[in-house]
This record gives sequence, structure tokens and C-alpha cells, in this order.
Amino acid sequence: RLTVAVAMEYLVNVAIHGIAGVTFSDGTEYLPSPYVQVTVKEQTEKTESKASVASCSFGHFFSFSAKMTSDDFASEDAEVKVISMGTVFRTDLGQVVFSLRKVYSQRQHRIPKTWFPIALPSRPDIVTGHVQLAIGVYGPGDTVPVSGGSSTLAEVTENIENGWSVGRFVVTLPSKSDAAKSICQLRVCIFQAEALSMSYTPFVRVSFNGSKLDTKQRAGEASPTWNEMVQIPYVHPCWDDSISVELFSQNNKLIGEVCLSIDSIANSHHHAWHNFYTEDTTGSTWLGGFLGMTGSSAK
Repeated sequence: RLTVAVAMEYLVNVAIHGIAGVTFSDGTEYLPSPYVQVTVKEQTEKTESKASVASCSFGHFFSFSAKMTSDDFASEDAEVKVISMGTVFRTDLGQVVFSLRKVYSQRQHRIPKTWFPIALPSRPDIVTGHVQLAIGVYGPGDTVPVSGGSSTLAEVTENIENGWSVGRFVVTLPSKSDAAKSICQLRVCIFQAEALSMSYTPFVRVSFNGSKLDTKQRAGEASPTWNEMVQIPYVHPCWDDSISVELFSQNNKLIGEVCLSIDSIANSHHHAWHNFYTEDTTGSTWLGGFLGMTGSSAK
């Protein structure tokens, strides 16, 4: 049955205060020239780069506005990435990913200024530095502590409520309590899809905490079977709560998506069928089929 997904306006505010102890993951000894890049729903903002430093302050404030349905909101993240600006190439130093839904569930819909460890998605066990930031996510009717229209933290200082206060632009090194706690493994076993509207050559993509892994394609089947397990390592505690499981056709056209919560599947091994929905360009959605899988997370 066709339905029209209602999109609502959401605001994501990110204050980048500074970085500390940033290094290259391969052990390169020379100092990076880092900048911080923030991406929310395909919108990207970045700070200036600082030449040959491991620790520095930035003092930037970024505001992102986007219309999202409830399903979109559940699966969207804010990605904060630290990158080194080279003469020819840019090198990713590490990142931290925030589920918008998880930030929104916090008191006053925000996380106050805090140090977060960064790491490459492929090696979450190697902390390559820390980034100090504050983030807030706001929906219709919410009180927003920072007025819009400003691009730098200095411009909005007087409008920032407690918890967003800038204070001095001095980076103090994070304490040991800011370090990563433990390494966990997300396991998603993809069994089968059923009741597809037509025969595809589909594959499944699992996205979590900056990592994306695909299953094999299954040629020309309306009820394809995979029986494949996707494993993604991550650091706990983790601020990304959204596991996106997407079904694609052979030409990378999205057929449908299921969004899971890392908190809800922890230590769960039950086989379950999930409805997934297909959306057209007008915003209308309909049941696209069923996807059978299990998910678990353990140390």
C-alpha cells in the first residue's frame, strides 16, 4: 500500500573546539597538518588546516539543516573526521561517528564539550588522537541553544547556553578516562530476502560507524539466499547506534533499507524477518519485501 513519508526539519549543531595527540596510524614520525571535517546528510563543512601540529584549537561552529522522515532520522549519522592536508594527498587520521538518534536521546538533545578518541574504521583498536567537540540535534518544537546564521564559534558565543560555553581556546590534553574502553565485534548474518517486486541481481550492504561491507550478488532471483555474515569491529562505548542494512540491485539502485539499533541487538542471536520499504521520487513508499537476518554485538 502506498504511503507518503512525512519529512520534518532537523537541525544539527557541531562545535569543534580542538584536537590533541593526533598521529598517523602507520607510525609516520613527522607531524600532520590537520583539519576537521564534519558531514551530516551529504552536507560537509571543515575547519582550516594547521601546519605541522599534533594538538591545536579550532573554535568553529557548524550548523546543518535537513528534512528527514522518521526512518531517515533513525539511520543518519554525523561523521567527524580528522584529516591531514599534504602537499599532494590528504590522509585520513581518524574519525568518530554520532548517530543522530542517539544524540537526540541525550538530555536536552545534546552532548556537551567532551574529548572523543578517533580511529580509522579499519583499525578501531588503534587510537590516533582525540577531538574535543560538542554536538546537538534538534527537531520541530525543540529549544535550540545556538542561534543560526553564524559560521564561527566566536560569533555565537553570547548565544550559547551552559554546556556550549567556549571558555578559553586552549586545548588541554584528554585524561585517561577519555581513552577507548574495549573492542567489540558487530556481526550481522544475512540469510534471505523474500517477496521482492521483481527479479534483481541483488546484494546487501551493512553500514556502521564509518565502515561499509557488501555481500555477494545473487543473480536474477526474487527470493535470493546469501547465508553470509558481515563483521565490523568497533570501539565500545560507541556513539553510533544506527546500523543501516541496505538492499541494492546490480546497478547500485537502492531497493530498500532496514535500520537496526546497536543497543537493541547486543548479545542477540535470534533470526528475524524485517520489512523494508521502497521510496520513489515523490516521497511515496510501499512494502518492497522482507529481509531475514540476525544481529549481535559482543566483546
